[in-house]
Amino acid sequence: MSHRRGKWATLALVFYTYLVFMYSFQAVPPILPFLMVEFDVSHVEAGLLMSVVAFPGILFPLIIGVLVARFNLRLFGLLATVLMALGTFTIGWAGSFIQALVGRTVLGASGAIASSIIPVIISRKFSRGEISKAMGIYNVNVPVAIVLALFSVSFLAVAYGWRLPLQLCFILSLTTIPLFLFIAEEGHLYGGGFPLKALKNVDMWLVGILWLLFNSAIVSFITWGPKIYSDAGLTITEASLTIALVMVSATPLTPIYGWLLDKFKAYRAMALLGSATSALILAILSAAPAGLLPLITALLGVTIAMVPPIIFTSPNWILKPHEVGIGFGIITLCLNIGAALGPPLIGLILDSYKLQGQALLAIAAIMASSTLIPLLFGKAFTPLIRR
Repeated sequence: MSHRRGKWATLALVFYTYLVFMYSFQAVPPILPFLMVEFDVSHVEAGLLMSVVAFPGILFPLIIGVLVARFNLRLFGLLATVLMALGTFTIGWAGSFIQALVGRTVLGASGAIASSIIPVIISRKFSRGEISKAMGIYNVNVPVAIVLALFSVSFLAVAYGWRLPLQLCFILSLTTIPLFLFIAEEGHLYGGGFPLKALKNVDMWLVGILWLLFNSAIVSFITWGPKIYSDAGLTITEASLTIALVMVSATPLTPIYGWLLDKFKAYRAMALLGSATSALILAILSAAPAGLLPLITALLGVTIAMVPPIIFTSPNWILKPHEVGIGFGIITLCLNIGAALGPPLIGLILDSYKLQGQALLAIAAIMASSTLIPLLFGKAFTPLIRR
């Protein structure tokens, strides 16, 4: 189909595609204890199963961001979905830790492409007055995928073995391959040269750094949360379900925050509030008794949901229309740097101290550092009409 496909139908199709990727990405944290036993690896080595997914997202997004201004989105979308299927197949049937790392790396290449082009597709479909709401809805796929993974993967792994949920990811990935035949526009959007000037936009990079630090903290929490909570006395299933509460509470709030941003334009205030309160809650979790973990974890979801709509709307107010691909490339690059650095760092702390409180305090410190960006560089979060 062509560009005439309705904007909401397009949003639904790209939502599902990225939901499958995020489910595949988040399928590993609930089964890390199984994988550590299966492949006889340490916390730091196991953390690489999350980090290697991020490595392609460090190498490719800026290149993709430049190219999407000129070339066919359909080609990029088909490549992303085929790589997703190949990566999930490799890890689902992996016979060694190295094979599992290869599969996760291929999955990461898929995610690097998808996360760079899907926001561009949405930006082309929705007006400036609707974009925060649309991005808020789109970003619901992340908490939904995490909730589904935390609820289903540990149960399936306990009942049928750790491979089954990963093999399910392969089957789901196959269903996404034909979707870009219906989603993407044929041809490029703009003529002229490549929009390389956008790479020098300081405001866009400041928003990216906030996203880097924010994701370093959140991905570390989701990765090691089940292990930390199980060390605190919960079963692995109970720990996974408790961690899922952060996303259960975040899911309905993300589009609401997006609507509020469209209405009030309070980007800087919401960025500060979301990151600062999230850091505080993570610090409280480090000393909380087991009985209070579910409530406090759910509160964390209320605060982290404030940030994604800000990030994914930012290229539309910071950059010109033909430059937004670069903006989303910067966002994807920074996201993956944070996701690559966070889990191994927290795994090292767990290996060194054997105390879940130390790890949670480290995650809280990373989150607290993200508040410095909107605090010191408020101009980057001022939604001027720059188009």
